[in-house]
Amino acid sequence: MSDSTSASLQFCAIPDEDLPRAVEIETEYVGMGEKKVRAWRAERPEWLRGAYLDGELIGICCGVEEDAAVTLQSIAVLVEHWRNGIGSL
Repeated sequence: MSDSTSASLQFCAIPDEDLPRAVEIETEYVGMGEKKVRAWRAERPEWLRGAYLDGELIGICCGVEEDAAVTLQSIAVLVEHWRNGIGSL
């Protein structure tokens, strides 16, 4: 991030009220679609995470646990936050 002193970045579970925005972000940048994102959350809620910058949802990632490791299946970050290291944290 360009100015980490003025911004607070957190990764956490996506609450119900943010799910529509998470679906928008994932659909726009990856294309999994609403049905698949909602199914992912229903089946693997612990592996659907949001990236929040100062309380605003700016990205999501989906993973799956395989043999004691997590494999990243999808990652999407709003374009205005690209190249700030958010997807690599």
